[in-house]
Amino acid sequence: MLNDSRTDPRPWHSGITRYQWMVLVVASLGWVFDIFEGQIFVASMRDAMPDLLGVSPDHDSVRTWNDRAFGFFLLGGAFGGVVFGMVGMSFAAVPLYDLFCRVTGFGGTTQIADSAPQMVGERIISVRFNSDVSSDLPWRFKPSQLEVQLHVGEVGIAYYTAVNESARTILGSATFNVTPQKAGIYFNKIDCFCFEEQVLGP
Repeated sequence: MLNDSRTDPRPWHSGITRYQWMVLVVASLGWVFDIFEGQIFVASMRDAMPDLLGVSPDHDSVRTWNDRAFGFFLLGGAFGGVVFGMVGMSFAAVPLYDLFCRVTGFGGTTQIADSAPQMVGERIISVRFNSDVSSDLPWRFKPSQLEVQLHVGEVGIAYYTAVNESARTILGSATFNVTPQKAGIYFNKIDCFCFEEQVLGP
């Protein structure tokens, strides 16, 4: 389905998966707890330091050790932030990149629609199809048609044929994009075999 406008009636968050929401919530809670931890540390340090040093609260050594303790706290927080940030980004990078591509059409990523548009334009677009298969996947996968012509806003359907050429059952999944890449945001998929993993027997 082709749209001649970037206007999408769906809310921006409709394409966010549960896993992406979970990553966002966990990251937000971690940031909130980190802020609270810093405030609690500073508040408790002022009262605890004189007792730890065995001196009066106005002694010069209290301020010196408070500064040192706060410096170590900042250093540890920075190191922990880098470590946990790298770990978190390793889990979040893929869903966040996927979300970015879906929202912007970057890399030729198409959009997903729930229904067909209400209007069909007069302009005719030619859409050509091709396929590539990973060398690790013993499948024969190709489009059943090389090209279709559609009016802008018209719903079309395309078929692909997949054959498992191995002697065992294999689970695979398809990825899709559009070239030129800037055209991806104008393509809306209502349904596609690429939305789910496919199992092919020998």
